[in-house]
Amino acid sequence: MNEKKVSEKLINDFLMEVESLLPSWLKIQDKKLNEILDELKEHIEDKV
Repeated sequence: MNEKKVSEKLINDFLMEVESLLPSWLKIQDKKLNEILDELKEHIEDKV
């Protein structure tokens, strides 16, 4: 597996963990949840 795929998997695993820890009221708001996770992913990718 190349480094890019490894990084993507680690980031996605992390985002899934974050999502699992978010409050349920937020999880039912798909649009807001996706915005939060997308923004977090962008920040992580910028730093990587």
